[in-house]
Amino acid sequence: MDDGHRLRIGAGALAGALAGAGVGVVDGIRAACLFGSGFRIALVTGLLAASVDALVGLAAGAAAEILIRLAVWGRRRTPPIWARALAFALVGGGGAAAAAGTVAATALRHNRFLAAGLTALAACAAGLGGVILAPALARLLGAGRGAEVAPRAPAPWAALFGPLLLAAASGVIFFAVGRTASISPVKTNSSICCST
Repeated sequence: MDDGHRLRIGAGALAGALAGAGVGVVDGIRAACLFGSGFRIALVTGLLAASVDALVGLAAGAAAEILIRLAVWGRRRTPPIWARALAFALVGGGGAAAAAGTVAATALRHNRFLAAGLTALAACAAGLGGVILAPALARLLGAGRGAEVAPRAPAPWAALFGPLLLAAASGVIFFAVGRTASISPVKTNSSICCST
């Protein structure tokens, strides 16, 4: 990043709060108008929705800014290959753990379509977060080893093939979980008792 184009700390949170407030005003006034409320009630409803949405936008914008700043910080140094390999193994394990946890949480659901969609969504969200944060984790694991470099954007092929690979992985997870039968809860019979 050039020094002239560097964003100040808190820009993401401010942008998120302003966007949330704008959406909240429109949504609150629209909801009040759909119920046939008067101008004063519509205005108060818009302000109430704007305050709630601004708070949510503030949190989301701050989280996005922290994520982006960590990703850029990680890309400013080239850590050793073992640190990069360990970082990607850890974030891959996190994605697998998220998928396995969702499978376990939805094992009793009869709607396998929903269970498959939730599993694919959890794996993709954890995987994307891991890929974004893997350079920062590798830099931490490398403990300062490696050469200082200018932050670089991902390769163009990653932008081209990344969504295709993500869709393929989601499809595999979706069809694998969607075709399984739901696990029925174990039924106990109270009339059976152990005799000694």
